[in-house]
Amino acid sequence: MIWKQDISIESLNSRGRGSFSELLGMRFVSLTDNSVLAEMRVADQHMQPAGIMNGGVSCALAESAASAAANYCCEKGEIAVGLDLNTNHIRPAIKGDLLKIHAEPYHIGKTTQVWSIRIKKEDEQKLVSVSRLTLHVKATSA
Repeated sequence: MIWKQDISIESLNSRGRGSFSELLGMRFVSLTDNSVLAEMRVADQHMQPAGIMNGGVSCALAESAASAAANYCCEKGEIAVGLDLNTNHIRPAIKGDLLKIHAEPYHIGKTTQVWSIRIKKEDEQKLVSVSRLTLHVKATSA
C-alpha cells in the first residue's frame, strides 16, 4: 500500500471542496491500495468553440486527481506540489460524456513523485488523454 496517511473517498472529496476540482465538477469515486479513480461529466463550461472539450480540462483533471492522491503518500508535515505535467490528447470528449480519471504512481520517492493519469470515456472505455505528473515533496510552511 502506498498511502502514508488515512485516505478515504470522503477525505479526497472534502479536500477538494471550494477548490478548482469542485469548480470542474470532478469527484472521487473509488480507491485501491495504489490508485484513485475520479469522474467528471463534460458540461457546457468545459467546451471550446469547436464543440469538443477544451484540452486544458484534461490537464486540470489529471493534475487535480494525481495531486490529491499524491498528498496522501507524503509523511505528516509534507506536501506534494506539481513540477511538470505532460499530456497527450488522444480523442475528443463531448458534452454529456462521463469521464473516468485513473491516477496511479510510477514512483514515490522522498523528494519526488511521478504519477500516470489515464482519462477514458465511461461508455466506450476509449482513451481521451494520457498524462504524466511529476511532483516535488517538501515540508509544509509553518
